[in-house]
Amino acid sequence: MADVRPFVCCRPQADLAAEVAALPYDVFSRAEAEAEITRHPHSFLRVDKSCALLPPAVGEYDAQVYQEAAECFDADLAAGLYCTDAQQHYYVYRLVKDGRAQIGVIARVATDDYMNGVVRRHENTRELKLIDRIQHIEALDAQTSPVFLAYRADAGIDAVVAQVMATGTPLYDFVTDDGVRHTVWRVENGAADASDDTARGTAAADVATAAATDAANGTARGTADAAVNADATVNATAALQAAFAALPALYIADGHHRAAAAAEISLKRRAGAGADVGSGTGVGAGVGAEQGHPAPQPELLPESQSASPPAPRPAPRPQPKPQPEQRPADYFLAILFPSNQLSILDYNRVVFDLNGRTPMEFLEALAPAWELTAVAAAEAPWRPRQRHEFGMYLAGQWYQLRLGPELLSGLDETDPVASLDVSILQHQLIAPLLGIDDPRTSERIAYVGGVRGLAELERRVEALEQPGVAFALYPTTIDELFAVADAGKLMPPKSTWFEPKPRSGLFIHQLS
Repeated sequence: MADVRPFVCCRPQADLAAEVAALPYDVFSRAEAEAEITRHPHSFLRVDKSCALLPPAVGEYDAQVYQEAAECFDADLAAGLYCTDAQQHYYVYRLVKDGRAQIGVIARVATDDYMNGVVRRHENTRELKLIDRIQHIEALDAQTSPVFLAYRADAGIDAVVAQVMATGTPLYDFVTDDGVRHTVWRVENGAADASDDTARGTAAADVATAAATDAANGTARGTADAAVNADATVNATAALQAAFAALPALYIADGHHRAAAAAEISLKRRAGAGADVGSGTGVGAGVGAEQGHPAPQPELLPESQSASPPAPRPAPRPQPKPQPEQRPADYFLAILFPSNQLSILDYNRVVFDLNGRTPMEFLEALAPAWELTAVAAAEAPWRPRQRHEFGMYLAGQWYQLRLGPELLSGLDETDPVASLDVSILQHQLIAPLLGIDDPRTSERIAYVGGVRGLAELERRVEALEQPGVAFALYPTTIDELFAVADAGKLMPPKSTWFEPKPRSGLFIHQLS
């Protein structure tokens, strides 16, 4: 049962939204962020990636970076760039790219759901990046980039969202430089005032009861359909809260570090306030074990930051008991999308050397296990057309790469992780032939999102000082992601690239 609620939103003034909105901080290199800020002086990257405003000698995780972020944010607030809605609301956010729409609900989600396995993950987190997000949130006392969540598509939720778009007036409607159209509606609260948690909770409970009655009677209506139809006076806010509460699980598509950071801060503030945080394990290993789902890693704040992620430490953390009064810090900012609207692009690899081999020696080493076909120039670059097929760029030539009979016969398609193409490539080629056993920490490999195109793989390989190789992968599917998360397992790093990406800076969840 997911705890997904409306929230009091701090957001840019309508005439500035297009200039403020920015892609997530981790999409940009430092130099790219600096160039983007030059093009758009109000870009939220000034807050989300403030290192771009500082001299190159200042490290990306230096204390000055977080101070700069807070100062930029405070200055923008003082200058009136942002307004704050008077009540708690959900927001509907539609992104349209190349004629394809992706529509999500902006809300706050309980950190308890993350710690207890209702919000399921599919990737590990790295301590250095986790610390970065904790310090950023603490410096601003706000969450500024929504965690990208997915849920199995629900026709009832679709109906409520469609009603909001059909009857409401957009708060924002603009097109960004990359051709994506962004439209935002606020979900108006109607009869039940969303600022009154008691009134809203009662309405949501009535709706949930109606939905449960339908289920007991064997009717085919979706839970949220029951929510909409049970009582015409129930507003969209209560209907959405009840419908999300009926979902058994939510899935992190992007934003694992943001979610983990929010959970750490929630526990820290509860402890500081003297709240009862129980005696189990929280952000540490073991949370969610009862449900069979992966728990966040035991990543505690070290006394000092390291240049590289330290090894995980198996220290237990307290598991929070339900609190009588939830504070803003007990929730994280999120955008929730139905699975049938999501588009996952390929997430490709570039390896900077051939592990001591020449290109010809590398091709020879592939031959026993892999089927290799040179691609004609007219068909290059080679984009995989199905699972278990790869493109490879080596020494100016594209190849079609497929598993040989021995690899195919040994493949366990029932294992949701081992059967992933990213796993096959890592364990059957990159580790044994290129000597990269831990792709999370290796400095010999780079990851290139599919949005940059296959020409970017060629460019990066050609720019290397020694022979290297690039691999193009078939995109991971959303069903594969769900299967891994439901099994309580983790994908290899950089397995999914979702596109289009929601913008940061449009919705801010302040914690005080």
